[in-house]
Amino acid sequence: MPLCFEFLKHPSLTMTCMSTNTGHLALQPSPESCPWCSVSNFLSIFEAVAQECAEKHKGKKVALMCTSMSMKFVESGYAEIMKKHNVEFVAPTDEIQEKCMAGIQKVKTPIDGARSWAEAVECFKECMLWYSNKGVSVFALACTEIPVVLKAAEVRKDERFKERDIQIVDSVVSLAQYVSKHLDQ
Repeated sequence: MPLCFEFLKHPSLTMTCMSTNTGHLALQPSPESCPWCSVSNFLSIFEAVAQECAEKHKGKKVALMCTSMSMKFVESGYAEIMKKHNVEFVAPTDEIQEKCMAGIQKVKTPIDGARSWAEAVECFKECMLWYSNKGVSVFALACTEIPVVLKAAEVRKDERFKERDIQIVDSVVSLAQYVSKHLDQ
């Protein structure tokens, strides 16, 4: 068993949480074919986002804006848990996913400083317009880099979104609230 998984199963740890989709894909309860990679006390970013979508945006279509890796394994991550909470999400086309990933890369590697982040925001807004035209009104910023630069107030100021019902679910905030709730219990 890899050392990191052994550490996360240590009896003194009552909960495990990590604010990254990739880590969650690796550590979430796994099928029997991979018993060493399952962590049972795992507070999932997938669960946190799905719960917020279900509780605060019941009956609305959701866009998952996340990395291509998370989207590649969406059926074993977000999709599975969204279905459990009766949340309908709209999958992106390859072109829209590439646009979202381009924005994420500009946040992760802002080689042109603030200009890179402005370009990232524009990539994300273009994705949001596409999703909005598909009947989506809830945008799960499910990659933790996206909410670093994309804020609901800025989206609402954009003329292209003036007449649209736009709700944003920040995965980092969702996870923090989810963890806080479990700590209180």
